[in-house]
Amino acid sequence: MPTSRQTFANAPSDSRVTWLPFCRVLSKESGAARQIAGQLLRAGTSVGANVEETRYWLRLIAETKLATTESVEPLLQEANELVAIFAATVCRARLPRDS
Repeated sequence: MPTSRQTFANAPSDSRVTWLPFCRVLSKESGAARQIAGQLLRAGTSVGANVEETRYWLRLIAETKLATTESVEPLLQEANELVAIFAATVCRARLPRDS
């Protein structure tokens, strides 16, 4: 079983594998869908600061029905999990260390 450190280290890599097929399908559409797919791909394959941007683009895609809720929801859940991992890491880093 991987440690939490190994899971954290692999999370960005794993999410890129998930984002790529979704963006590839969405980018075959014309107009706004293609543009948003490019934005999502850039945000979704970056780590840290772009997680919020990724969530924004996923919500926009779902709300405007550029893709089905069923295809967006797992990606949004993954982005939410990354936010939770990052938040827990920051909180833990702020804890006083034993000397």
